Amino acid sequence: MNAKYNFVTAVIAGLVVLTQASARQTADPSTVVMSPMKGVSFEIGDERAVSYFLSENGECKLVLTHAGEPNVNEPGFTATRFEATIGAGKATRYVSRDGDAIDFECQSNARSVSISGVEAAYAAR
Repeated sequence: MNAKYNFVTAVIAGLVVLTQASARQTADPSTVVMSPMKGVSFEIGDERAVSYFLSENGECKLVLTHAGEPNVNEPGFTATRFEATIGAGKATRYVSRDGDAIDFECQSNARSVSISGVEAAYAAR
């Protein structure tokens, strides 16, 4: 269990490091735009989230992973992974178990994804 926890923690930490300058802010402060293979981290309620996407065959293949803080009294924690294939010019919505909604829109050229409804504190400005 400890190895699994360490692996998930390392993956999330690595993606957070990669995201520090990879997203750009739009005119709307709650919208962030991602480029392919350049992740972004943000808050979903009281959990941390990391998302990235691949552009393949005119579609955006999205991956979102989020988890809360580990409980120091119990080993491990639960991470949630969401994957979606979004057609160019289309959108999908992810709703967390706490009811927080995040919208992902694959742009018409499938070379960027707009994320709406996020706290963009860690996105490059």
